[in-house]
Amino acid sequence: MKKEYTRKIKPNDTYRPLFHLTAPFGWINDPNGFSYYKDKYHLFYQYNPKGEKWGVMHWGHAESSDLVNWKNLGIALYPDTRYDNFLGCFSGSAIEKDGSLYLMYTGVPFLSQIQLLAVSEDGVNFTKESKPVIGSSKRPPHSGKFAFRDPKILKHNDTFYSVIGASYNKGRQIALYKSKDLRNWFFISPIKLESIKTKGIFECPDLVLTDTDDILIYSIMNTETDGIRYQNIHSSVYELGKADLDNGSFTPKNEPLEFDAGSDFYAPQTTTLPDGRTLLVAWMQMWFRKIPTSYLSHGFAGMMTIPREISVSNNKLIQKPAREVLSSFPSCTFSLSEFVSEEKVLPVAHPGAHMIKISSNFDSSFTLHIHKGDACYTEIKYNNGFLSFNRELSGHYISGSKLCGNPNIRQMEIPPSSNLDLLVFTDKSSIEIFANNTQTMSNTIYPFPDSNNISISSEEGAEITLEFYPFIKTPSI
Repeated sequence: MKKEYTRKIKPNDTYRPLFHLTAPFGWINDPNGFSYYKDKYHLFYQYNPKGEKWGVMHWGHAESSDLVNWKNLGIALYPDTRYDNFLGCFSGSAIEKDGSLYLMYTGVPFLSQIQLLAVSEDGVNFTKESKPVIGSSKRPPHSGKFAFRDPKILKHNDTFYSVIGASYNKGRQIALYKSKDLRNWFFISPIKLESIKTKGIFECPDLVLTDTDDILIYSIMNTETDGIRYQNIHSSVYELGKADLDNGSFTPKNEPLEFDAGSDFYAPQTTTLPDGRTLLVAWMQMWFRKIPTSYLSHGFAGMMTIPREISVSNNKLIQKPAREVLSSFPSCTFSLSEFVSEEKVLPVAHPGAHMIKISSNFDSSFTLHIHKGDACYTEIKYNNGFLSFNRELSGHYISGSKLCGNPNIRQMEIPPSSNLDLLVFTDKSSIEIFANNTQTMSNTIYPFPDSNNISISSEEGAEITLEFYPFIKTPSI
């Protein structure tokens, strides 16, 4: 029988989102085990049920039929064996084999990291294998025993592969393993290697095989700021290229590019659906931040991004909201298509959960204020190819480590195009922006009460088309 944690004080749901996954209480970080099993989407996550800060890790678990309504299934993995009882059950992934759902994850006993396996016949109750499937003796050459984690499984032809982050002497690598049965794994080679001294490993690697370019995904610890890039302490990036699984190599076509230019995006993980689409979800938070729902004692901290579809077209990564998410915004209740100059407050009911579509010429400029009230607003500003996000006055303050500079202002440059098309999703304590189906900005906000206005303006004047779609919650199936 599962052990269940409870709280004496009911969580405060003021900032709990309506269409993003959160835990019922406690802390969450990396998404784990993102999968489609028995006609349901399954999403696990790093979970500390004992408080609103990071702690000994469990795996929380939720399922959904539509990627919007998530049913809490409790805790899937507990740190209850000698292989994971020091710091817990770290990140990993899921895959179906012979009708069963397998979880491969990193266990953290004292001063070590090893790879473990659990299996379920129903997708809810999991039984751990009795011993590691990749123990210390099978670590990659030149790797350290306390820097070997986050296995992501994929299947190609009749073979399973796993990419795992690891150290390499004083540097770092993404190690590739293969297996026929998920239990016996063999090291092939590093598919990415940095031999120079680094301040951390490649975390949460992922590899997506496509008919065009393959996508290598990983999260970099302790990145150095480069202009408007890499403004967070840790950043998630991707490379397009070609994977050779037989020889254990990945040949990139581009330098690493950030997945998301916002303040809150880390540890993305993908799953490939039966219809061929690849979905990606990430932790919408960042390390070394003071999170308002934590310091206000609301009882929970952290959420996931909305699932997005990713693909490659014309040598570019395409990112757009999953179509299941878009179906929750069926009706436009307000629109305008006009020349905008002075600030215009939109005549819309603002429930805190909505989608806004904005289109304008690429060389235009405008400012959008969301959650605008007497004492706060969140600002999205566009000016001739540059998009900026400012939450300094958005409400409860979000502070962070001095190492990452100002955690509340972010910018991104959008490649030249004939038009600018934005999708802006607001969900009580988050704003996610999709620009021209290629770039994104994900940010959390914690507005003060009665900050319900939305306005648009343009100092230089601009022709703007805007549509407002409220979120409509539908019963889960």
